[in-house]
Amino acid sequence: MSEKKLNEILKIQDLEGWKIRFIKSSKKHSGFYPGENLVNGKINNDLGFKWEREILNVGDKVIGLLQIGPDIWLLVAISEVIYDRKLINGVSYVFEPLIDYKEHCGQLVVEYKIKPGEENLVQMANNKIEKLFVCS
Repeated sequence: MSEKKLNEILKIQDLEGWKIRFIKSSKKHSGFYPGENLVNGKINNDLGFKWEREILNVGDKVIGLLQIGPDIWLLVAISEVIYDRKLINGVSYVFEPLIDYKEHCGQLVVEYKIKPGEENLVQMANNKIEKLFVCS
């Protein structure tokens, strides 16, 4: 494991309102593979998918991590929620990419093992960001 933490690169000072969305590679919930959307330039569809309850709010900033292997995640987006269409089981959230972090998207791979019982794939950044290490 690398000793460099993700936030040592991103340098996010105030984590209030920041969340991390772990996008798992599965057709189980969303009906598509997230990797397909990455290739097609539609990764925000994966970030914006809402199941049966509210998970994001307008103004939240979201770090999107796409699972590319066991315990390995690609940083695919850092965006702000600008609108909620109020849909359930569909792409509800609309995002605006945060330009300050654009150079890192698609470039950084991080290690993180989701522990048993961590079924919620949207986590508060202040609880998780120090546990995300950049792969060397």
